[in-house]
Amino acid sequence: MGARASDESGGWPFISVQIVTYKRPAFLLQALRQIEAQDYPGAVEAIVMDDSPTPNQEVEGEFSFARYFHLTSRRSIGEKRNLAVAEAARSGADIICIWDDDDVFTVDRLRQQVARMVQRPANCSSIQVAFVAVLASGKLLRCKGLPLPFENSFCFRRAWLESRPRFSNCSLGEGNVVFEGLEDWFSEAQPIDGEELPFLYVRTERSTSPDDALEPYEVRSMISEPSRLDLPLLSLARSFLRHRWPELGGHGARALQIAQVPYSDLSDGFQEALRAAWAADLAWMRNVTGGAALAPAYWAALTADAEAPEAPEAGEAWGGGGGAEDLGPEAALELLEAGLHLRMADAKVRKKPSSKKETKTEPKAQAEEPLRIWGFKVNPSALPELLLVLAIAAVFGAVCASRLDMSRQSAVICGLFVALQAQRIIRGIRDWVAYKT
Repeated sequence: MGARASDESGGWPFISVQIVTYKRPAFLLQALRQIEAQDYPGAVEAIVMDDSPTPNQEVEGEFSFARYFHLTSRRSIGEKRNLAVAEAARSGADIICIWDDDDVFTVDRLRQQVARMVQRPANCSSIQVAFVAVLASGKLLRCKGLPLPFENSFCFRRAWLESRPRFSNCSLGEGNVVFEGLEDWFSEAQPIDGEELPFLYVRTERSTSPDDALEPYEVRSMISEPSRLDLPLLSLARSFLRHRWPELGGHGARALQIAQVPYSDLSDGFQEALRAAWAADLAWMRNVTGGAALAPAYWAALTADAEAPEAPEAGEAWGGGGGAEDLGPEAALELLEAGLHLRMADAKVRKKPSSKKETKTEPKAQAEEPLRIWGFKVNPSALPELLLVLAIAAVFGAVCASRLDMSRQSAVICGLFVALQAQRIIRGIRDWVAYKT
């Protein structure tokens, strides 16, 4: 992503991202960092319309792609959107993208939406609101209502948007007028399913999203009734596993971290709800008759090859695959349990705060030089485990040779097999202890 003057976009349209904001400097900076992290190959600018009492001095100095406008009088959201559209026209932008300051998108949002618009071709692109992050309670909600897109996820071709009525002079439903008079506004909006392109619709104290349409409920499981996988939720979990979310600094994004303290990445936030759902689902599949039959598909949905495609092919949906047809229920359950423990241990380690005193007084540890044993490099810290494995192999091999009348070669193979299984058990116990402590 870069400024248009120096961009070699290879034909990708020039995008003008508009952010309208009021008295939320931390959210504004978070949104700009998300835009900066986008993997879009073409040119991108951000136009900020801010009618806060005092201007934000950090924006233009820190973000070279941003054009910041401080409005001296209070304006409606619709008015600010119209002002941003006019500035995008002055820039010569091809696409206008709406980006609310409090929502959180994956790093491929712009590329995926524009690729779909170019392929179809379409005048608009939007994203279904499938997940709601509630800041006050720290809860992740799933929407089971209508697959509605809101203004905060739209991309428009500028030429088409300028041919439509302007945004209404209001701060609720200001974009409805854009689609007035169209026979099928839903088809024109081209909403992308939340399973394909997940994002977190963030609800603050000032949010006005209609619960009667979205029907949000708290996430407790990724299995819907009766005994069916909730593929959009599994897709959201998979997007965390595949690091499709930006790593942000600063504060004010409770959607990424339940407590309002500085955060490093998404895994310390609402991903906790997904881990808890994963654990509950695993217990259900183990304990309910017939539940294990879902395990292979559940594992495949979590580990499917979900890399977002490039330009025109981007219209294809992601998901499926993962070799589920090669996995039996028990094998899939074991993989799910091992994966869950690894994710929980990893999160536990990353949540531990570092001590400033230690960083000031303790020198950095030097990397251990590997030992050479019979020409092989061996990490000194792994030497005790290696010796233990060899000892188990030797003892069990000797028992096999003496008690079971095995040949020496067969006894060695059996000894090594048992030793490797013992090593797996030891490592599993060690990871479990690390997680608990």
